[in-house]
Amino acid sequence: MGRTDIVEFHLQDNGIWQPFPVEYKRRRPKKDSIDRVQLCAQGICLEKMLDVKVPADALYYGQKKRRHEVTFDALLRQKSSQGL
Repeated sequence: MGRTDIVEFHLQDNGIWQPFPVEYKRRRPKKDSIDRVQLCAQGICLEKMLDVKVPADALYYGQKKRRHEVTFDALLRQKSSQGL
């Protein structure tokens, strides 16, 4: 069972609160897409749990002290869904 580090809720213009998961990683980004796939899988789980669309999330890398937004395109969703 996985666990999301943080879920922020951003207020949208239409008054809806949009979930926005953030995954914290201690080191730097990996060369493959595994961090993005993991993050997208968390977004897909939140979509099913909360019956909302989660279009993007963010990865925060401690070594670089940077936050990178990840948009969930069809290919990333497909890769993530294969593991669910």
